[in-house]
Amino acid sequence: MHKDESIQIDGFSLYWNLSCPLEMSIFAGSHMDKYYFSRSIQARNLVLEKHALEQVRTWLNSSTYPRRIIFVGDSLMRQIFISLVCLSWEHVTQYTVVWMDGTGKSSRTQHPNSYSKGKHSKFGEARVRLRSRIELIYHHGTGKLLELGSDYTTHELEEEGWLQKARLSDTQLTTYVPRIHKIRDPRLIGPQGWVAAEHNVNREKIRLNSMDIVLLNGSVHGFDKRMANLENIQKFSEYVQTNKLKSAYPIFAYIMTGVSHFPTVNGVYDPNVPLKDECLTSNFNHDMQQDEYSRLRGKLPILGRATLPLQLESGNLHVGGGDCLHWLQPGIPDLLAAVVTDFAAKPTW
Repeated sequence: MHKDESIQIDGFSLYWNLSCPLEMSIFAGSHMDKYYFSRSIQARNLVLEKHALEQVRTWLNSSTYPRRIIFVGDSLMRQIFISLVCLSWEHVTQYTVVWMDGTGKSSRTQHPNSYSKGKHSKFGEARVRLRSRIELIYHHGTGKLLELGSDYTTHELEEEGWLQKARLSDTQLTTYVPRIHKIRDPRLIGPQGWVAAEHNVNREKIRLNSMDIVLLNGSVHGFDKRMANLENIQKFSEYVQTNKLKSAYPIFAYIMTGVSHFPTVNGVYDPNVPLKDECLTSNFNHDMQQDEYSRLRGKLPILGRATLPLQLESGNLHVGGGDCLHWLQPGIPDLLAAVVTDFAAKPTW
């Protein structure tokens, strides 16, 4: 394990080496061996160069009304959620995170010093409360809009199907989220969190309102699933836009899928091509992102498009070791988290 001092910016720290309680060890290159550590420095320097932490702090300091931001997607969306939480950590007051307890499916790629269960392993849902009356929530099953892999199963059966509700012009959308336990202790300083296991999660049903923001992504879990997910998001967005009471809905936006750099012809994962440690350094293929843009343009705001040129040339900032899809953290997901906060500050098209 390699350690390095956290970077301080006006008294605020950029998370590093699992200093943020919601970091996942498989993305924290600073926690792994030399192969990952040197590239983690590059990824962190990019975050500093692009002033992502300052952007997030500006948004937090200017937020004056309550709002929930819900991330709905697979592990790429979860990375952006993690980045936003960790960049906001000085503002966190309470949180609940549901870590793997060993009964679920582990990550495909394991790395030196990564954890397979418990803290810093992998979580399927989380809820974080900030001082600025903002909640950040992640769960892939919200609204039953997505079909993902077999390792994405928690409490979908409890969820209401938003596509059907929108088709019937029903604006009362709900979802189940981990309950925030009231464990505030005035003797303790800093965020107080509740760590839950997969088999023992206490959830509550919440009703969304027009101040809330829901961020969607179609996922990368198989071509057929992805196409079905995009079709669901497209239909759902059309129902919302044509509803006379659309202002009663939450604010919806789509985050473009991140660029991958697998050592294949187009940089996209191919199960028939053996995984290699090294990823492509650069990639000029963004057909997946172009497809998302052509399908969803005009139906809901699309975030992250401006970051694509940087993503395409940043293949060395993926985790590597066979994983050319996920990014090292801190890294590219932090830049997308900053994009989210820019949108949240003024959620317009």
